[in-house]
Amino acid sequence: MGSLPPQVPDGVSPGDWLADQDRYTVNAHIGSGSTSEVFRVRDLLLERALAMKVLRSARASRTELRDRFIAEARALARLQHPGILPVYDVGELPDGRPYYTMQEVLGENLEQVLHRRQQLREVTDSWPLSRLLAVFRQACSIVAFAHVRQVLHLDLQPVNLLVGEQDAVYVVDWGLTVDDGSRRAELVGTPAFLAPEQLDVGAPPLDARVDVYALGAVLYQIIAGQPPYTGSPDQVLETGVDVSHLQFGVHDEASAVRQMGAGPVHHEQVRELGHGDAEV
Repeated sequence: MGSLPPQVPDGVSPGDWLADQDRYTVNAHIGSGSTSEVFRVRDLLLERALAMKVLRSARASRTELRDRFIAEARALARLQHPGILPVYDVGELPDGRPYYTMQEVLGENLEQVLHRRQQLREVTDSWPLSRLLAVFRQACSIVAFAHVRQVLHLDLQPVNLLVGEQDAVYVVDWGLTVDDGSRRAELVGTPAFLAPEQLDVGAPPLDARVDVYALGAVLYQIIAGQPPYTGSPDQVLETGVDVSHLQFGVHDEASAVRQMGAGPVHHEQVRELGHGDAEV
């Protein structure tokens, strides 16, 4: 195998070799996360474009992160569903960092869609609420498939929902996944979308309800235009969940959303939520 250029330990330029030079070459850098990076690579053997996920150099020495990375690849490999990217290959770079290759999706994530929808009127017109809800329904179906197989995602949020060609939806970034009934020894995930029990590392084992909560928070952002909680992770954690001011049993959906602090909600959106093919 080749190695990453030493002068760029966590990034490469197009054309540089990332792994076995008889099998893969790098075409572009797709994105980065706190623990890993994703590259567009060319599989020279099968002559196709793939995505390759690689653990960052600074994280590779941490055994729990390496184990979590491999667990993600194994979870993806056994979750064979059109909405979950298939894993094609797993290996190690010469410096010992693990990687795996998977299908590359050409599209954008739901976070990008929602952001553009707020900024540009033409995007709002091309992405009506009914279309967003159809995407959300697909995401729910994918997560339900994983739950039947006793797998939790634990980090569901708009950025981890990819929308490809013809609005095909993919749930990605299963790096925090655990088997149903397990629990993490540390706080992980994105605070604005975490269920309360995920904030308490001493609570009973997690179950599918934490993902259901996160999907509810995604739906909230689709309707209200922002997550249930905003600010830095520390601010979100300090704010907590205050439901003392809520009036339960409200029949006006727009009023119910406003109670949660989301600001004004257009009644046209609420009416659309209850009609059309994208029924939730």
